[in-house]
Amino acid sequence: MKSGFPRWVGHFFRMQVWGLVPLVAAWVGCTFAVAEAALVKPTTLSIDPYHRADITSPLVLKPRHSVDFQDMNGQISDAEIALTIGLWQSSEYHLSPSTELGYAAGAGSQTGIVHSADQLAPQWTIDTTELTRQLASWRAGRYQESTNAWDGFVPVWSLPYRLSTNTYTAVLYVDAASTNPLPPYASMGTAAQTLQDAVDAAPNGAVIRVASGIYCTGATTNVVGINRVVLTKPVTLESIEGPEATMILGESEPATRCVYINHPQAVLRGFTLAYGFSGGLGSTLQEKSGGGLLALNVQEISSCVIDNCSALPWGSGGGMALFSASGLVNRVEVKNSEAAYGGGVAIYWGSYTRFRNGQIHHNTASVTGGGLVVDNCPNLINLLIHHNDAALNAGGASLGQGSELWHGTVVNNASASAGGILLAGNGARVGNSIVYYNSGGNLARQAGTSGQTVLNSCSSTINDPEIAATNLLTTIPQFINPLLDDYRLRSKTSPLIDAGMTRSWSGLLEDLDGAPRLLGDTPDMGAYEHAQVNLALSAPTNVTAGQVIHLTIEASWPEGLTLGALNLDLDLPSTWTLTDASGDAMPVIHDAQVVFLGKPDSTGITAVATIQTDYTQVSNQAIAASMTWQLSGMTEALTQSQQTMQVNAILPSGFDLTAFASAGGVTFPEFQIIPAGSNGTLTITADPYHQIDVVMIDAQPLSGISGLTSLVVTITNLQADTSVYAYFRAATTTYGVPLSWLAGYGLTNQSPEAEAQDDADGDDMANWEEYLAGTSPLDPASLFVFDQSHMPEASQQSILTWPSVSGRIYHIQIADELTPAIWTPLATNLVATPPENSFQVPPAGAAGAGFYRILVEPAP
Repeated sequence: MKSGFPRWVGHFFRMQVWGLVPLVAAWVGCTFAVAEAALVKPTTLSIDPYHRADITSPLVLKPRHSVDFQDMNGQISDAEIALTIGLWQSSEYHLSPSTELGYAAGAGSQTGIVHSADQLAPQWTIDTTELTRQLASWRAGRYQESTNAWDGFVPVWSLPYRLSTNTYTAVLYVDAASTNPLPPYASMGTAAQTLQDAVDAAPNGAVIRVASGIYCTGATTNVVGINRVVLTKPVTLESIEGPEATMILGESEPATRCVYINHPQAVLRGFTLAYGFSGGLGSTLQEKSGGGLLALNVQEISSCVIDNCSALPWGSGGGMALFSASGLVNRVEVKNSEAAYGGGVAIYWGSYTRFRNGQIHHNTASVTGGGLVVDNCPNLINLLIHHNDAALNAGGASLGQGSELWHGTVVNNASASAGGILLAGNGARVGNSIVYYNSGGNLARQAGTSGQTVLNSCSSTINDPEIAATNLLTTIPQFINPLLDDYRLRSKTSPLIDAGMTRSWSGLLEDLDGAPRLLGDTPDMGAYEHAQVNLALSAPTNVTAGQVIHLTIEASWPEGLTLGALNLDLDLPSTWTLTDASGDAMPVIHDAQVVFLGKPDSTGITAVATIQTDYTQVSNQAIAASMTWQLSGMTEALTQSQQTMQVNAILPSGFDLTAFASAGGVTFPEFQIIPAGSNGTLTITADPYHQIDVVMIDAQPLSGISGLTSLVVTITNLQADTSVYAYFRAATTTYGVPLSWLAGYGLTNQSPEAEAQDDADGDDMANWEEYLAGTSPLDPASLFVFDQSHMPEASQQSILTWPSVSGRIYHIQIADELTPAIWTPLATNLVATPPENSFQVPPAGAAGAGFYRILVEPAP
């Protein structure tokens, strides 16, 4: 302790305690008149960002998902997954009705319904395969029920949604629940209630940021019909929380489109557009089309979902129609919509329209183009088109003159003819695509047209010899799980991998999952590049029998993807044991498995598995590992074939050199056998914010080492078994403040001594005093104060209470007056009883009346 500074802190004032009140928000549904229309709409709608509506009762513990037992909200929390991990680690679990989960680790009653993660035999044990499913749903952020999944559930992955970072002339806000809408809507407190009010008030070059909610009021009528929102100026309209929480609704009666855009610098980002209707009977093509969205000119439409919209009976693009638009449509999903032409999407005069990374599914056309109809659009890239249907032809897509689809996956669509793709115009082209499993034929040509080509694609049939096909594969694609709409390639040996044609833009774009398009020398076929976890194992080739092997595990995966699950199953010699694992993403061991339980924050992890060998000489002993892994977007984990490395274990001769470490540091190696007369060397390393305190070699202390953070110990001429003991202590300032405490509060910009003397929160308590008192150095409201409560009047006694922390002792002093104050002890050496100490003051007349102060110092 630095001289001149007493090691106590005392204060006389009272601290006010604030509690945290959780914020609860409720959505008010929008009510609609239900008209006679093909789409069935509920009379009341509400936001369902976690797909709660997809969760039955709520799930299968029959009746719920056992992992999601707290909120049952379609999300698995950290606390929920931790309990499931505990059941997995115990190797056995039982019913426990008295607990919130309903199950507990270990043996017990097993008569009843098993945990819903426990779908594989034997029951009443959760194996690693079953745990892997739950880890993926936890890492994905949410899950939903699926009758086609073997355990009844699939993870629901979403690409990150972020606000734009461009420079704008102004920022305006919209909130459907705003109670004080005041132009120019420059804050959430004065946000507009309707989207159109904010759009009308926005200057050119502004951004309009929209709070989560349902937007179903306001309408503008123009030459293309009635629209909920009209964007005809250079502004950006974007949601704050993304499409799952922000919805723009149209209406069937009168027919109201969700959004109409007509400006080359207009941007729409992050919305769900639902129940929009164009009416389909207008006098112009534009008026009839685009039930959810009509764009005649636009800069960008991105991160949107268009659902349950219509342009029937005679319009085009039930979900979205773009005519002569020159912008980018990126990461837009169009589903459950209908029109005469292009049930999901219609793009006409699309020479300058770029449509990338889209999903078009479960749409219907009464004539042609169940999912998509395009004309003169050569920039269709990374589209997943599935489960669409058309009455006449082109169940998946109709590609008109000059249109090109690259990296499409067109599957499970249906029509009377050309169930997959109809090449409907001269020069239409399909490249690097998978067109398979379509009812009514995969690829066909419109009669009277010519010049169509199919390049480097996979399709079982092409129903027209006039279509020029180059490098066509007819092999079955082998998707991960078509029943779950997972159309990623399952096997790294698939002939579709690296079988595409490299284009000038191939290395610049992502695939539909957000991974780089070029992961190999050439791109893969389809909307998804085959991504996998790459594994590398390394260990010393020669080890001494009886010692440990440190097996280094390195795993990596493509940029843009996140880890869903990863575990290794090691095949070790029967007398070897997996004893520990450490490194990134919380590796833990379970039998001969290494399972990663954390959430890595990068695209790679490194870990070390410790394997204890026995004293048996072996040559070329194999260590084999099979890897089970899952990446974002995937509905289930895949298992990679075994990797094998060879190790030689050589019998030792000599003396044991064993090293032991207390908490706060490590020794390495922990065990060696040193030949007689040779030198043995080991390393002692303190943990961060710790120091070496004492090192003993066979009960003899080393001198001059106290305070070091690392030390190499060499013992010469070893002639007997020897033990080394290393003890560590926390590193502190001269004020006794642990460096770890300073670092925990981010107080690292100065030297530790300077930080200890500083007053970070300006409350007249130095940081070292805050440490002693157990208060926060960053919060001026966190104070060391005491309270006094009076007992019944007859006793003339009172009780002092104050916050306490472990490792402290307290002293109470009393003075008759404060000026001058003469303090005398009232109580000394009061041991801390966290989180609070109390002391009963003697009655008045027994040294109990006066002024008090409480002093604190470290316990000896």
